[in-house]
Amino acid sequence: MVARSSPLDQFIIQHPEYFFKASPELGLINPNNLYILMSHIKCAAFELPFEDGETFGVDTLDQVLEYLEEERVLRHVGGRWHWTADSFPADAVSLRSAADENFVIIDISTPHHRVIGQIDRFSAPMFLHEEAIYIHEGIQYQVEKLDFEEKKAYVRKVDVDYYTDASLAVNLKVLDVFRSEEGDRIGRAWGEVMVTALVTMFKKIKFDTHENLGWGPVRLPELELHTTAYWATLEDHPAGIQSQDELQNALMGVANVLGQIAPLYLMCDPKDISVVYHVKSPFTQKPTIYIYDSCPGGVGFSEKLYEIHTDLFEKAYEVISQCGCDTGCPGCVGPAAEVTDQGKDLALRILGGIILDNQPEGKTQRNVFELPFK
Repeated sequence: MVARSSPLDQFIIQHPEYFFKASPELGLINPNNLYILMSHIKCAAFELPFEDGETFGVDTLDQVLEYLEEERVLRHVGGRWHWTADSFPADAVSLRSAADENFVIIDISTPHHRVIGQIDRFSAPMFLHEEAIYIHEGIQYQVEKLDFEEKKAYVRKVDVDYYTDASLAVNLKVLDVFRSEEGDRIGRAWGEVMVTALVTMFKKIKFDTHENLGWGPVRLPELELHTTAYWATLEDHPAGIQSQDELQNALMGVANVLGQIAPLYLMCDPKDISVVYHVKSPFTQKPTIYIYDSCPGGVGFSEKLYEIHTDLFEKAYEVISQCGCDTGCPGCVGPAAEVTDQGKDLALRILGGIILDNQPEGKTQRNVFELPFK
């Protein structure tokens, strides 16, 4: 493995035990995700009619079956629910996402335009905005045009030494709290959220060095995502933090590390989750870091993060404190140019207080690599 400067790569290089000594991985899935469940019910009904009172993953199917009858997908006759639609339901099931609307990616480099892939609706603005670099089978393509109405992206082969990274402006609203727990310095919760996201700009990042080579605006519609999230709520005035600016820089650094470390525990790609921080959250009225599933309806990531809350922050502290940089770098809290030259120190102050709050009496801080896979 040749490591890049991302926190995830650097952590694995410094902890080879991740490959050689960790217990087997634990794949996560939420079988009651309504987007996924609905597709499975359609496929099951196509194969064999459901009978009244039958269950399929949930306690009762009545509401789901009645909804499908209203949509003229099923018909209720003689105590059984029969498939009546003309379509083949498995064709609409994506192997990459729970979303049922995909954008088609069309290569226009050759006289005969050809489809090279597809991407879900919620990811399209991030990866298929105009001038984005899209990589397919090791080949670089630049997006020439994104037709949002027709759900098509037109790309052309290029050979450049950079990739693109889009910036999201996110507004997160908590709809329901499933579980929560309060501590002296930090609280944790897991629940249902509505995310409103707007891609505002993109940066051109050079391979190897991760230098910023330039930027450009993105003008696309706002999207909504109904999903689940885990969030950690800090005290109003964390110890060692003197101002709102210091608090914001500290939260930015911690959020950067958490977004890269969490996939170690979730067996997922860093892009499968997203991190948002608020100096004062509208919901908690306190400094809060949210980590939400990028998949519609959630697939179990946020619930797992709620359970490993303490481990997650201990590991974040370890990554930052063991990093060889002085003021911050892409391998920990992010470049000092983004989090200021105090970003690393400020992040450690917040994380140190959190770890002390969660440290059982008489227990020394762990300094070994332990993943809660079992």
